[in-house]
Amino acid sequence: MHSFARQRGFTLIELMVTLIIIGILAGLAAPRLLTSEERRAETTIRAAAALMTSAAQRSVVGREPIALEYTHDTGEFRLEVLRPPRTTTELDAVPQWGHDPFLPAIRLENLRVARMSLDGREQPDGHFRIEITPGTLRPALAIVMQRYNTSAERFDQSGRAWMIELPSHAATARVMGLRSESPLPTPQPVDLDEAGEEESSW
Repeated sequence: MHSFARQRGFTLIELMVTLIIIGILAGLAAPRLLTSEERRAETTIRAAAALMTSAAQRSVVGREPIALEYTHDTGEFRLEVLRPPRTTTELDAVPQWGHDPFLPAIRLENLRVARMSLDGREQPDGHFRIEITPGTLRPALAIVMQRYNTSAERFDQSGRAWMIELPSHAATARVMGLRSESPLPTPQPVDLDEAGEEESSW
């Protein structure tokens, strides 16, 4: 005679307990995943702020015109420099814009510039290029970066946003965390007497 081993299945209670355990583990892992994404976003934001700070310092001590350029499609934020022509033999040789070799472009990944303000005036969304000539007054710049769904090509309106502000006479850019629905703050005027720049021309 053949003896058949009795195959035992899962009971309804065992399945329910398993699903509850999976739900608890997922609930514990989700905040950590969110925190990790938040940290990556803030790292990218601070890298963009460092790029703007470099542009501010180059506009004071440098001699070559520079430009902050942003491309919405690729999410690339970079600093460009106007270099003199390499050869002087060509009569039509002109200076050329090119990427700064010492400052790599910032890839925003799941972030994009949602709003941009220049001297307190909102600018159109998308691609922008801000040229800065050393020795001239730099425009006050404020940009708001927000989470962006690249597949759906839309901003996450319920998510967090960050603002990077670079006032005209500031040497460093500052980062502020704000909600996406918050209005874009207007850069504050600078008191030249208080800043010790009373001899500076406007």
